[in-house]
Amino acid sequence: MEKEYLIAFSSFYKAAYARDLLEEEGFAVSLAKLPAELLRSCGTGVLLRTDDPAAAERFLQERQITTRGIYEAAGLRRFGRSKNAD
Repeated sequence: MEKEYLIAFSSFYKAAYARDLLEEEGFAVSLAKLPAELLRSCGTGVLLRTDDPAAAERFLQERQITTRGIYEAAGLRRFGRSKNAD
């Protein structure tokens, strides 16, 4: 079953670049405002709709795109253990 996830980044540029790459790869994504709980330096993230968030995380890691974390949009629970946090 598909769920929605928010991917946080350190800058708008990284979020937009990641969105473009994920979209080209066939992931259902869009840019989204991050909720206050996730704000650090960038208020924009990627909204990902998938049943396999680990595939998107691997895809970004393989392209050396760092994230600040991947969170389930419902309840904002952190997904996995992002080793590549900025």
